[in-house]
Amino acid sequence: MKSTLKGMTFLMLVIVGSWSCEHEVAKVNPLYAVVTDTTTTNPPVVPPITPVDPITVVNACSADTVYFASQLFPLILSSCAMAKCHDNITKAEGVVLTDYANIMRYVSAGSPTNSKLYRSLIDNDPGNRMPRLPVAPFTQTQIDLVAKWIRQGAKNNSCNTSSVTNCDTLKMSFVTNVSPILKSSCTGCHNATSPSGNINLTTYAGTKVIASRLSGSLNHLAGYIAMPSSTIKLSACDINKITAWVHQGALNN
Repeated sequence: MKSTLKGMTFLMLVIVGSWSCEHEVAKVNPLYAVVTDTTTTNPPVVPPITPVDPITVVNACSADTVYFASQLFPLILSSCAMAKCHDNITKAEGVVLTDYANIMRYVSAGSPTNSKLYRSLIDNDPGNRMPRLPVAPFTQTQIDLVAKWIRQGAKNNSCNTSSVTNCDTLKMSFVTNVSPILKSSCTGCHNATSPSGNINLTTYAGTKVIASRLSGSLNHLAGYIAMPSSTIKLSACDINKITAWVHQGALNN
């Protein structure tokens, strides 16, 4: 009888000791805590994970700021850093303009007149002015854009243009919407005097011929030649405008 009582006492001590140790461990590390359902005899139900809404991308671009990535670089790449000029292979006159660091070799931040890049765009001597023929010279609007970027500090800046919430793609016009985009990012290579790939994007007729292929190239889709280059894409809004124009009939409007 005494032996039985001793055995029962020992068993109770073990149970109490185990319960006590379990809660001591839980105090140290809550991951080990035992969760019990005090409201029902059913096993505890694990709450489902609440889906997190994807981050809303806000178009933070300022209309008064010139951005290197989306405005300046495509222009330089299209008109200056193409093959046989200032690309990594040709390096005409030892000048390479394929990236921000190299472009800044010819820029004095804050001062267009002290920047060789800017001065080469406005040189009255056709032999010194850049880009050289047969590539068309920069328009006054494009020259003003370069000057403004330099005055603003010639920053290696960009803004998030992946949001197309405020991008108006209704009733796209070739003259008003499409042509300005092509002129700033494409016609340096695809012009009448030097039509790379035999493609001229300075006119409606030339653009109409390859209109069905534009969206694939601009979106860098497989099977298309990536434009403006394999590493540079137009903004999502600009791509959508051109794509919408094509879907709306690619009209000469």
